[in-house]
Amino acid sequence: MWDVIVVGSGISGLTAAAALARRGRRVLVLEQHTIPGGLTQTFRRQDWVFATGVHYVTDVGDEPGPAGGFGRLLSWMTDGALQFASCGNPYDIVRQPGLEFGIQHPQSAYRAALLARFPDQHAAIERWFADVAAARHAAFTLLAARGMPEWLARGLRWWRGAELQQWAGRTLAQRLAEVDDARLRAVLGARWGNYGAPPEVAPFVEHALVTGAYDHGAYYPIGGPARFAEALRTPIERAGGELRLGADVREIVVHGGRARGVRILHDGREQVERAGHVISTIGVGNTLARLDAALAADWRAAAARLRPGLAMVVLYLGFEGDIAGAGASAANVWLYESDDIGAVWSAPADDDAPGLFVSFPSLKDPAHEGPPTAEVLAVCDARAFEPWLHAAPGEPRPEEYLALQGVDRAAAARPVRAQFPRAGADGALSRTIDAADAGELRAHTRWRYLRHRDERRAPCLARAECAHASAGSAACRPGRERRRGRGLKHERPDGRRGDRTRAAAAVAGLKASGDPVGLMANDDSRHARTTAAA
Repeated sequence: MWDVIVVGSGISGLTAAAALARRGRRVLVLEQHTIPGGLTQTFRRQDWVFATGVHYVTDVGDEPGPAGGFGRLLSWMTDGALQFASCGNPYDIVRQPGLEFGIQHPQSAYRAALLARFPDQHAAIERWFADVAAARHAAFTLLAARGMPEWLARGLRWWRGAELQQWAGRTLAQRLAEVDDARLRAVLGARWGNYGAPPEVAPFVEHALVTGAYDHGAYYPIGGPARFAEALRTPIERAGGELRLGADVREIVVHGGRARGVRILHDGREQVERAGHVISTIGVGNTLARLDAALAADWRAAAARLRPGLAMVVLYLGFEGDIAGAGASAANVWLYESDDIGAVWSAPADDDAPGLFVSFPSLKDPAHEGPPTAEVLAVCDARAFEPWLHAAPGEPRPEEYLALQGVDRAAAARPVRAQFPRAGADGALSRTIDAADAGELRAHTRWRYLRHRDERRAPCLARAECAHASAGSAACRPGRERRRGRGLKHERPDGRRGDRTRAAAAVAGLKASGDPVGLMANDDSRHARTTAAA
């Protein structure tokens, strides 16, 4: 019998298991895939090695205090096995026609650069940073209440809850509307893709928390994101635990109203593993599907009110030559076609993506082996991929899917070439491999809600996927997590392009329903993956 069973080996499952192992618990981590790590894993196509989800992390520097807090936590869990390299300064670059702005750290440098670029917007910039500070302070105060005795936490929520509600109930778009300069609005709001909610629906406090987390700088794991799983696995096994791959959890076993084990399919046979506690990190929908239908009625009703959020499509590109010499760097690049940075790619079969995110992982990792690589992402409407969300692994893809997926070499390289024109001269981007070889054209659907109210308390903050890593982390109780989405520019196989359109995101309210069977679960959803055909 295990002390704890963790379902899922993504970053949240592995960090929970590693922390428990460091406290002497024997933990069994179950992963249905053959590779651990979730979106921290890497994969190889020919000579190219690609990262699947980590773009930068923060708070892992050598500085004392909050600037190094996350790094110290990881060091404690892994005995210092994880090391990080700076992504440079600026670490994010916003580009749109006629504008390029590098976002620097610390916040004082970012503020100074804004004041220099927009000198007539001094008052608006100062008010913006004052509001960011106030929203973050209110959020951190309420988050601290989670670790307090209930009687003390209740008083803190009563005292500061209204302040947090002020910022949680105000969208990013509403706050940006107070800024007169359209280009300043674009810079301030451009990075909403880090948490996946467009400005029209994103709470301002979420934007303040996630983007403000990088005030201490941005970093990338040396050796690539797969180092997370490698380093976190060690303390689990050292404490007598196990990371078991290819284990499909069919049922969460409940006795006496508590989750006490799981029934799994592993190596072709079913077996039951028992534990004193079960932690699920596979999402509320997948978790409920593995509980007896007669259990957790209130929780099921709350989950049923969730609506699909935005999706992401990712294209992996492999290059030959010197992409740094062609203008690429370790900084992420946020590309927009206009000042309207909140537009969502609603019809990938017909329209161009209004915005793209470009990352060059091979330039971030000093230990990267092989030729250079890039990721191109764009947030899109999940409904474009609805017909294929439930396709079984290995199932032949229909022609309609292949047509939507069909991005040729020129189309795949076009957005990168357009932003790095020197590539044509020196040949660094003169050859890219096919989308099929570059990795995957993927659609990730995440269930999300934007706000909820716990009637027993002051309004609580729905947790961003991770303030420290865009890959996300941290399991939490149902109804307190937000997900993010990604997407990719697409050109129809016939070469025609349609006009851009805009999609509106729906907001679904959710009331916290507690944890009816003693099972901790995060709000990750069904995770739909569509793989490019060779």
